[in-house]
Amino acid sequence: MMRTLICALTCFPLSAWADIIDVPSKATSAIVYSAGATVTHSVSVTMPAGAHQLVFSDLPSNVYLDALRVKAPDLKIGALRYRTDLTPPQPDRDTPEIIAAKAEIERIEDNIQSVEDTAARQKLAVAASEARIEFLTALGGSDTLPADTTALRDLGQMIGVETLAAREAAFDAGLAVRGTLKQLKDLKKALKDAEQALAALVPETQNRPLLVMDVIAGSAVSDTTVDVSFYSDVATWRPTYDLRLSDTDTPQLVIERGAQVLQESGENWEGISLTLSTREPIDETDPWPLRPDLRRILDESKYAVTSRAAPAARTQKLADGLVIEAPVIVEEASSMAMNFQGLSVSYTYSDAVDVASGADFVRLPFDSLTLDAELIARAVPLNHDTAFLVAKVTNTTNEPLLTSDAVLRFFDGVLVGASGLEAIEVGQEAEIGFGPIEGIQLTRRVLKRDSGDRGIISRSNEQTEEIEITAKNLTDRTWQVELRDRVPYSEQEDLEITFRTSPEPDVTGVEDRRGILQWNLEMTPGNEATISTSHRITWPEGQTLR
Repeated sequence: MMRTLICALTCFPLSAWADIIDVPSKATSAIVYSAGATVTHSVSVTMPAGAHQLVFSDLPSNVYLDALRVKAPDLKIGALRYRTDLTPPQPDRDTPEIIAAKAEIERIEDNIQSVEDTAARQKLAVAASEARIEFLTALGGSDTLPADTTALRDLGQMIGVETLAAREAAFDAGLAVRGTLKQLKDLKKALKDAEQALAALVPETQNRPLLVMDVIAGSAVSDTTVDVSFYSDVATWRPTYDLRLSDTDTPQLVIERGAQVLQESGENWEGISLTLSTREPIDETDPWPLRPDLRRILDESKYAVTSRAAPAARTQKLADGLVIEAPVIVEEASSMAMNFQGLSVSYTYSDAVDVASGADFVRLPFDSLTLDAELIARAVPLNHDTAFLVAKVTNTTNEPLLTSDAVLRFFDGVLVGASGLEAIEVGQEAEIGFGPIEGIQLTRRVLKRDSGDRGIISRSNEQTEEIEITAKNLTDRTWQVELRDRVPYSEQEDLEITFRTSPEPDVTGVEDRRGILQWNLEMTPGNEATISTSHRITWPEGQTLR
C-alpha cells in the first residue's frame, strides 16, 4: 500500500531531489468551542539533513486549507499542497482494535456459510424422505398388487412401516432445519453487530484529503514534532450543572460542574488532550460602523401626492433615511484547570478523552463550587397558589457560571426540577428557584371592581378595584416570605392612578419595575398574613382606558 501511495504521488509537482516520508497521524488535542473546534494532529518525525516531502494522508475530510496551520520548530517549512479529489488509496493503518473487529466479522461470515451448508444438507434429507413417502403412497395404490392374501398383507405392513419411518425422518430433518435456521438468524444478528462495531472504529469511509508539505532539515533530526492544526465546524460543547441546595443553619449551594462534548469530524478522537473554550472563533471581530442619523422634513401634501403617483419614489425616500441595524449573532470526577484568555475562559480536562465521531455524546465531570445561600419563599399570588423556594447567592468565586440548559436542581438531595441557568458573572448576585413550597398557600381575591371583569374595555372615566391577598404557612418551620403583587401605573399626565395598601409595602418598584410591590414577611408555623390593596384610575371624558 505504501508503494501505491508513493506511485500516486508522482502526479503531484514534487521536487525531484526530495524524498517522500509518509506521516501517519491522528488527532492528539482539540480546543472545542460552542460551535466548532481547533483540532491538532501531532506526529513525531525522524529524518536526515536535506529536503523532504511529508505526506499526511489521513486528515479528516472537513479540513479547509484556509484554516490549516503547521508548526515544526526544527524544520524549515516550504510549500503546502492540499488535495481533496483524485487522491491515492489510503495506506493500511489498521489498529489492533480494527484488526480484531475485521477478524470477528470474517469469523462470523465463515460460520454463516457453514450453517447455510448444513441447512442445505438437512433440506436434502427432508426432500429424500418426502420422495420415499411419495413412492410408498404410489406403491399402495398400484394396480399390480399381489393377489395372494399373505403377500398382500406383508406388502401392506412393509408400506406402513416404511411410510412411518419416512415421515419420522422427514419430521426430524425438518426440526433440524428449523434449529439450523435459528442459528443462522442469530449469526446474522451477530454479523450486523460486528459490522456496527467496526463502523464505530472507522467512522469515515470516504476518501480522505491529501496534504503534502515541503520541509528542509538543516541537520539530521530525531523525533521532532510536527503539528498540523485546522478548524472543524462539526464539534460543540455545552456546560452542565447539578445545583444542590442544603437546608441547614448555614445554607449552601453546591454547584457540580461538567460538560457535554459532541463531534462529527469523521475521525474518532482517542486519548486526546481536550480544552473547552467560551470563545467564538467565527463571531464578528470588528464593530459595525455607526451611520449618520440624517433627518429631514417634508411638505406632507406634496409628499402624499408624490407617494400616490410614484410609489417607487416614495420607497426610495424612505430608504434614504433608513438606518440599518447590525444583526444579532447568538453565540468520576477528574480535575479541570481554568484559564482566562483575554475576554474568554477555557477549561482544560486533565485526563485523556475519547470522543467517537457522530456516536458519542460525552459528559465530562469537573470540580464543584460552593456558595453561601440565603433561603427565602417567593410568593406571587397573581400567578401561583403556593410560594416557591428561592436561593439568593453571590458568585464569590473567581470564575463565571455559564449559561446552560442542562441543569438539574436538588433540594436536600431530592430532585425538584430541571431548567436552564442564566450566566452569573464574578461578583454578581443571582436568585435560583428550587420548586414550590406546597405548605405556603396563597389566595388573591378581587373584592370589588366597578366596571366589569378583567380584559373588558371600560368607557367610563373612572375605575376602582379592591383586592385581598392571604398567605398561610402550613409548614413546621419559619419562612422569610417575599410576597409580590402589582398595581397599575401611568406615564400619561391625563391618566391619573392612585392606590392604597395595608400594610405598606417594604419595597416599591421592585427590580426597577414600576407598579411592582413587595412585602417582606416573617411567617412562623401556622401564621397567616393578609394584605389589602386598592386603586383608583381616572381619565378625561371621551377617552378609552386600555
